[in-house]
Amino acid sequence: MKAPQLAAGIIYSGADLISFYLVRDFDPLSLIVYVCILPVIMLLLIRPKTVYKITFYFKPKYAVIVSVLGISDTLGTVCTYYAYQNGRNVAQITPILAMITVISFLMGIVFLKERSNIKNKILGALVTTIGALLVI
Repeated sequence: MKAPQLAAGIIYSGADLISFYLVRDFDPLSLIVYVCILPVIMLLLIRPKTVYKITFYFKPKYAVIVSVLGISDTLGTVCTYYAYQNGRNVAQITPILAMITVISFLMGIVFLKERSNIKNKILGALVTTIGALLVI
């Protein structure tokens, strides 16, 4: 594994733990507003020229795809926050969230025609599914 992927995994895991900690005493819908708006503000401060490229997303083809992506991501995050707020069990919720890998794998085969190393991917999907079932 390369250093950027490892760093991304560590940073995202840290962010998840922080968000699970915050959602204990914070409204999930309010938290998602902060989680979504602050990165945009930071990006605009770091790279203000990004604003000039925003017209790309107003093209009908991309606007629909980006909107579906945004809505799906927001709903998934809100559901995750509510699941944690109600269950308060990161050790159980996080492995279940690993099922994202299995769903991504299947959709990658169907929609993106990704068929390289398919045996390893199937094995990984099976291990992930068994692990999630054991935690439940």
